[in-house]
Amino acid sequence: MTVENTGGCRWLPSYEKPGGVIFEVQLYDESGTDLWQGRPWLVLPGPLRPGERRSFRLPVRHPLGPARLLVKPTVHLAEGHRPLGDWEWDRWL
Repeated sequence: MTVENTGGCRWLPSYEKPGGVIFEVQLYDESGTDLWQGRPWLVLPGPLRPGERRSFRLPVRHPLGPARLLVKPTVHLAEGHRPLGDWEWDRWL
């Protein structure tokens, strides 16, 4: 998976609090069970400047039936996190 910073601000690495970007991953099977639950999210290891791209490898085995993969960028706050922008990557596998 490749992400691109199309905005005007630099994305901070995931370890920065507050302000670091982290990517929440969800993988739902037909029954709605999140097969990714309990596995680590994708971390941004360094800053991503406007126009830059970063590629990630998702170690996913395709479930036996249809599955829905969602990747949501979020921002670390002092306590918790919140969505980054109003988009998410959402695909049926």
